[in-house]
Amino acid sequence: MEIAGTRFGTVHFDEQRTITLPGGLIGFSQERRFILLEPPPGGIVAALQSLTTPELAFPIVAGVAFGDDYPSPDARELGRRAQLLRTPEDKLAVFVVVAAQKPSGRIANLLAPIVINIDTRTGAQIVLDPDVYSAATPFEMRRTETSTAPRPRAETVTATHPET
Repeated sequence: MEIAGTRFGTVHFDEQRTITLPGGLIGFSQERRFILLEPPPGGIVAALQSLTTPELAFPIVAGVAFGDDYPSPDARELGRRAQLLRTPEDKLAVFVVVAAQKPSGRIANLLAPIVINIDTRTGAQIVLDPDVYSAATPFEMRRTETSTAPRPRAETVTATHPET
């Protein structure tokens, strides 16, 4: 399958790699089908590309980039609460939406991570305790070719970038 997006050009993907978020995302309740695009080599920012609205893609970073204790409660408990676990062996991934904000640099929405069951390819955005987490947490991101920063667990897709 393919989708002609405005940010990444034409993206070819396997329909079986579709990620479904039945409840959508906060502020985007109608956006329920996505594909995860790999970060560039040495990068840590991936993209959650909407399959409904080609011009919509959310930059995301693996939750482990924010420390071993993020999120709290842990991914398994969040998956249980969101009814994402089918079996005790199901694997979960946690992603955080990030954005650029002037003049402070980059911010991360640690308040509402996206938890995805890798086995069923379903997920949910879950709101955590606002006394503990913020939707606008400043963070630094370093991109190097030999980066040891955690990379999101993404599926391989082919993006054909438009010529500029």
